Amino acid sequence: MSAMPARDAVYEEGSRLEPFQVLTAEHALLRLQLSRALDAARHDPLGSSARKSLALLYDGFRLHQRREDLVMVPACERLFGGKDGAASVLREDHMAIREAFATAMAGPVGLAPVALQALENLRALLEAHFAREERVLFPLMTAHLAGREASDLARRLRTTRLA
Repeated sequence: MSAMPARDAVYEEGSRLEPFQVLTAEHALLRLQLSRALDAARHDPLGSSARKSLALLYDGFRLHQRREDLVMVPACERLFGGKDGAASVLREDHMAIREAFATAMAGPVGLAPVALQALENLRALLEAHFAREERVLFPLMTAHLAGREASDLARRLRTTRLA
């Protein structure tokens, strides 16, 4: 009987160490997709390849934001000062990033080139957001989460889908 609790403890501890693994992996994927959109914008005079790349990036960001909004932000609010604490910075980041996407995606799809400056602005916003999460928020939240709570958070982040 003692083997079962030990296995559960190992699972909990392993999950506790990386509850934000899925979000960090999504950051890497989003960076890659943005790089592809920038390359396409530089090399495609009509912008159709850039628009396709940007649409894939946008779809990926929507899922990522949904995971954060439904799972991470409520935990952040509980741990760090409610709606006006660290979670407010996440919400402001998300709003600015959505606005940058709208600017980058404006215009007739496939006819006008994607503005390189709009993509560079989007890159700067995404990088700042990812850096805040990866270097500050994820480590702080991980340090404050108990074993089962960290495991549950990790599971919910992995299973959240777009509506």
